[in-house]
Amino acid sequence: MQCECRKDLEAKLRDHVTAQLPEGHEGFDAKLEGYGFGIDQETMSMTSILMIPYKGEVMVPKKTGSGMKRQKINTSVRARFCPFCGAATESKEA
Repeated sequence: MQCECRKDLEAKLRDHVTAQLPEGHEGFDAKLEGYGFGIDQETMSMTSILMIPYKGEVMVPKKTGSGMKRQKINTSVRARFCPFCGAATESKEA
């Protein structure tokens, strides 16, 4: 990601949530999920990218015999723009 939205939003959420926790709480830890690392093929540099989960189910025919079985679909879609500020997720050089 080319912006600091993830870091800024995590800090704001941490402040908001911890303000509502009872006094004496310990070990608070939370992070935005869905972020991963990608490698830019042109510059061979590692970047943080937002991956939006896409999950589903479908009924498919069984390989042997008759009938149907449930098959899960699990993949992700890479965000091309930050959902918080609209900045492009790829560097301007790429």
